[in-house]
Amino acid sequence: ESAGLTVMRTAAVTALALETVAPRPLRRIAILGAGQQAAGHLAMLAALAPRLAPDLAEIRLWNRTAARGEALVARFAGRLPIHCVADIDEALGDADAVLACTAALEPVLPVEAVRPGRLVAQIGHHEAPFAAIDRATQVFVDLWGPFAEASGKSLFRMYRAGRFAPERVTADLAAMLAGAPRPGPDEAVY
Repeated sequence: ESAGLTVMRTAAVTALALETVAPRPLRRIAILGAGQQAAGHLAMLAALAPRLAPDLAEIRLWNRTAARGEALVARFAGRLPIHCVADIDEALGDADAVLACTAALEPVLPVEAVRPGRLVAQIGHHEAPFAAIDRATQVFVDLWGPFAEASGKSLFRMYRAGRFAPERVTADLAAMLAGAPRPGPDEAVY
């Protein structure tokens, strides 16, 4: 079941990012989207929150279609401190981490989503405007290589447009696993 494996693997990489490169302890998390990736990331948080975010107080979920968001929240309501919000800015608010799990073909993240003290994990396709990525003081990637030449993700589109140099990448997944230095509390991490 390749779709299921993809969701689990992607959530596992996000768990690693939350554990190793989040600039601050995770008390509030915003999740954007209510599809398979959002469900997989909520399942990951339900299983790993005691280790990744022992002081987790709130998860705010935003989805374009409120009914889908509410249905997903209902699946996890007993296991996580989660609720739906109607507005993306309310979801982002004072979140320590943003997990963008939408199917957006055009950016949905406001430029200000990337800010000091926050990790923004782009899980979906093309959710971040280039100006938001420009605000990052540290950029971590799962993989670069040939992936950068073909992926539709925002960072790789930015690279192919000549607006992002590979040298700006702080570390890839292998370096994170090997113990790349954790960002300081005021870093803006993408």
